Amino acid sequence: MNDHDNIDPSNMSRADIEADIEEAREELEATITALGDKLDVKGRMKSSAQDVKANTLAGVEQAKLNTLAGVDQAAQAVKDRAAQVGNSDAVSAARANPVVPVAIVAAVTAAVVGIVVWRRSR
Repeated sequence: MNDHDNIDPSNMSRADIEADIEEAREELEATITALGDKLDVKGRMKSSAQDVKANTLAGVEQAKLNTLAGVDQAAQAVKDRAAQVGNSDAVSAARANPVVPVAIVAAVTAAVVGIVVWRRSR
């Protein structure tokens, strides 16, 4: 119960009664607005859908940023490894004597061609 439920209007001035009525109107308006908001299922669903959409878009954006960061890290790791391989002794030796790698490629090619010809002749 509110405090104005137990008030005797005969002991109140006109201004007090009007103020009490205005307070009661404001309380009723707040109550009606709250009830209307609870009954507005369509509005609540729309608001909820907007929240879900915003959260989903934020999650997608974060996943995209995480993926790009991972790709950048992987690319840097590949560059670092390529630089290490490019500076290795085997690569330096192959650059100094290019006949050896060409001979290895020719031998492997000849072996593959020989195997293919041998299998087809069976």
